[in-house]
Amino acid sequence: MSDTEEVVKTLAPVCPVHQREREWCECHECGAEGVSGHDCGEDCCVCLYPEDNMRCDVCDGKGGWWRCYTCAPEDE
Repeated sequence: MSDTEEVVKTLAPVCPVHQREREWCECHECGAEGVSGHDCGEDCCVCLYPEDNMRCDVCDGKGGWWRCYTCAPEDE
């Protein structure tokens, strides 16, 4: 187990209903980066190398979410 996995495991919140640890799910829209899409503020983008800089709508810029698979099964 890597150091990152250990930190996530120790900080994982507990589901108040089932008293089980939740698992971290990475956002599928932004790839766990927290940003998706480019907006430079111009009507016509002239950026040579546009980088994603808009907060992801799916995860609200957090890169993912904590999920209890008993409350919300994976197939939902």
